[in-house]
Amino acid sequence: VAYYSSPLDPVAAGLPPCLRAVAAAAALVESSASLVLESTLCLAVPHAVTSLLLKSKTQHLSNSQLTKYEMLLLNASNVTLTRCAVLNPASLLPTEGDGEPHDCLTSLLTLPPPELT
Repeated sequence: VAYYSSPLDPVAAGLPPCLRAVAAAAALVESSASLVLESTLCLAVPHAVTSLLLKSKTQHLSNSQLTKYEMLLLNASNVTLTRCAVLNPASLLPTEGDGEPHDCLTSLLTLPPPELT
């Protein structure tokens, strides 16, 4: 699980919320390409991005923008788009019940480095 946060460009920021989600998803795919390296990328978005690109004919997007978004989101073989009802990154954070309670400093002092074991 990874999170990516970046401001949208001024043109994308002025789009309606559903189309902002399309622009944000495309920006994420484009920015993460060097990290993902053609590995499978599952992108969860709170809007129907696929439907907006395939069925929606809007004057909010230019032909070049639409083509760019289609290439990044629909034509990429490693990208899978899923729609999620709620997108709350905080729900994916660890809780107090996760993992074993331990003292990190004590663990570092008592465990030998891996190269010595």
